[in-house]
Amino acid sequence: MWQNVVHAVSWLIGDGSKVRFWKDTFIPNLGPLELYATCEIPADLYNATAASFSLNGSWNWDFIRPFLDPPTCYSIAAVPAPLTNGDPDKPVWSCNSDGTFSISSAYSLLDGPSLDDFMDPLIPKLIWNWNGPERMKLFLWKVLHGRLLTNDERCRRGMIDDPLCPRCKAAPETLTHVLRDCEIVNDFWSPMIDDDNWVPFFSLGGLPWLLFNLSLPNMHPHLGDWRTVFIIAAWSI
Repeated sequence: MWQNVVHAVSWLIGDGSKVRFWKDTFIPNLGPLELYATCEIPADLYNATAASFSLNGSWNWDFIRPFLDPPTCYSIAAVPAPLTNGDPDKPVWSCNSDGTFSISSAYSLLDGPSLDDFMDPLIPKLIWNWNGPERMKLFLWKVLHGRLLTNDERCRRGMIDDPLCPRCKAAPETLTHVLRDCEIVNDFWSPMIDDDNWVPFFSLGGLPWLLFNLSLPNMHPHLGDWRTVFIIAAWSI
């Protein structure tokens, strides 16, 4: 039960001066990176901040790769690196979209199953076992962890003031909006979705929507493997 609560509290990286790279959680649903180290972490790096592992606004992979396996590095890559002039790091409650704590979300978390019960290991396996380009796997990993820099996310991080979708200009550019619900993107998907799968494709959200598309063998009689079609199509949007 309390493990759910621990996983729900994470850090939103700004300038990276407060977050301890190895000991604090800043990648949702992953926990502290020290748990994934493939070798001993040197004492002088163990308490180092996230800013110590970034360079010119990007992650310093020369410092990171020696200690972590590729899937964990992909997870880190899905998180924007610290910015020297960024906002201060701040703790967030990942069970609410705005990052704030509420009693109702805490109760739902304690009363329900862990997110890992749904996500691990099926969805990651469906991603990493797919025989496709690494850049598309990384894109899907970002989608899985809600780390695409949509306008809504940029606005939440204080990077811009307007969260609206630049295509339709009718709604905030959230992750679901940019991948499916924007009317322009909706028109892109519609010819590919058969009648039997229309409702789940356009009504599911979040992890259930990803799982549905990654595990469905075929969507349309004139299309091939749907997982491949879905990943390539989503990446090209």
